[in-house]
Amino acid sequence: MRPLLATPEEIIKENTVLVERAIQYYKSKDWDNLNKTPVMIDQDGNVLSHFGDQTWDVTHYIDVKIVSKKRASFTHLTTISLLQEQKLLAFLGLFAVGTLRQGATIKTTTFLERNLNLTQVYKYIESIKADSICVLNHPIQFSRFCEYLKSLKMSGPYISKLIVALNWIQAVRKQTPIKLSLPLTTSITELGRQLGCPTKLESEQFYAIPSRLMQLIYSKAIEYIDTYYPIRDTLLAIQTEQQDNYEIGKAVVDRKIKTGQWNWLTSNSPHYKAEITKAKPQKPTDILQSYASNIEIKGLIPLKITEFDWLYSHILMCCFLVCGAFSGMRRSELYGLHSDSFKTLKLKEQTFYSLQSMHSKMTPAVPEKAEWLTSPIAGKAIELASALTQNMRIQLMLSDDRLDNERASSIWLVQKLKSRTPNIFTGPPFVKHYQRLVKEAGAIVNEQDYEEFKLLNPNLNIHAYKQKIIVGKPWALTTHQLRRTFAVFGKRYNLLSDVAIKQQYKHIYLPM
Repeated sequence: MRPLLATPEEIIKENTVLVERAIQYYKSKDWDNLNKTPVMIDQDGNVLSHFGDQTWDVTHYIDVKIVSKKRASFTHLTTISLLQEQKLLAFLGLFAVGTLRQGATIKTTTFLERNLNLTQVYKYIESIKADSICVLNHPIQFSRFCEYLKSLKMSGPYISKLIVALNWIQAVRKQTPIKLSLPLTTSITELGRQLGCPTKLESEQFYAIPSRLMQLIYSKAIEYIDTYYPIRDTLLAIQTEQQDNYEIGKAVVDRKIKTGQWNWLTSNSPHYKAEITKAKPQKPTDILQSYASNIEIKGLIPLKITEFDWLYSHILMCCFLVCGAFSGMRRSELYGLHSDSFKTLKLKEQTFYSLQSMHSKMTPAVPEKAEWLTSPIAGKAIELASALTQNMRIQLMLSDDRLDNERASSIWLVQKLKSRTPNIFTGPPFVKHYQRLVKEAGAIVNEQDYEEFKLLNPNLNIHAYKQKIIVGKPWALTTHQLRRTFAVFGKRYNLLSDVAIKQQYKHIYLPM
């Protein structure tokens, strides 16, 4: 089946028949047939996941350049009735009643987050040995559930999200066999505040960076771009030759295995990697040395392959940071940038620069093309990142895997292991490069920075920021801070009007 992600009418009709059949299987407890129901198919019609699978693979329904979560998991329950109930809710959320807005379609990220929130609820339901989430219909049981949530000492906003997920089940009860009716006596937001930990009642705010620290961090990132932009073709040549060197060695070993010359070795053998290394025509360090000797400024190219790979990713991170710092784009919008994203427009002898990407904050399930005004340095960053990832993008484009083809437009790619296809540069490895840049920039928080930080960031969750922003320690940099800093300083120095901020940020109101 195909989720309701802006699908044509014929697919909706096709899904309706299967939804009705699945509900009938559920009501009659025909688990065998229910478990055989397909829930995910790819573009070629191949079934990726069935109802009975422990995980549902939604990879083919997300933008792999942006979304890192690709599977809905159902491994947490052992009670069959509860497991099937949660799966049915997930199934109906995808194919029938995913959103309460008439005519709207559910986003895959919304589906995954809701399923994750319901997982927490179902763990509790199983712990009290109930056989349905409808046990919460009883005021006493709901009161005990609220006490359980309070004992978790989670934030008020997080608890509100759990209640919102339950509220969705209640709202669609006429279309599902699960007749949940919560005995709520107050609003969901207020209930979240009542049950949340007293030190976590407010959402943790993404911070604007104090001006001195901002200048240090941004200047260091720009310095990397200015330094390595002139030798971007050399960096690409090194990366390409390193990959070609690996491919040649691999081809030699694979040929010996295929012809039977090496019966003792297979591609799964622990010695396979070592034999490829021996078969490479050049040592990685020799390749580095041959290029480094031709660079006028000594020391720009490390002579150790691990250090070169780190530098390669570090430069890419600096390009990413600069694009975010000088546009105010969201993380998902930054990951949608491509090699042709930088645009120039001349109007009445004035030149405007912009970055083109996709945004989905105020759109239906399908993202829309949009532009953000920016600075010329962002164009330099885009060009440098495009050069660094050119060979990786070619590899992905030549792949037989459609998901690889989709990633091929991204300029934020890394390939630490030559045996694997390039992947999106994100997650903990990316954060480590942020931390390294902050230390290189000497962006250590002092008393003046701390006072300015409190001035720039009103409505702070004091218990949260005191654990992260510490005098004498490096600034804790995150991607969303780039967006907030751009807005705060634009407003602080009267560079942006309220209307301009809303337009630039694709936001309907200013408090972000």
